[in-house]
Amino acid sequence: MPLIPDEEIPHLGAEEVIEESFNLLGRLETDRANTVTDYEKEQKRVEWLQGRIDRLAMKRMHELPKVVQNGMYSGVLDGASVFMCHA
Repeated sequence: MPLIPDEEIPHLGAEEVIEESFNLLGRLETDRANTVTDYEKEQKRVEWLQGRIDRLAMKRMHELPKVVQNGMYSGVLDGASVFMCHA
């Protein structure tokens, strides 16, 4: 006597199995294509962000010495004006 009666076991014929296999393969291919597209978008975004960081760093390298120099001059002028006021 079988453990599970034949009436309770679903019957899948070869055609159904092949059809379901093709169905699954199609879904897998769609998922793969979507994943590749998403990956390429992320690569482009990383490149854009790296470029943005590089541009901002370069801008800061050019502006920072000017800001420091202007701050030094204004500090010298402030010190001179304080010295002149107390004299």
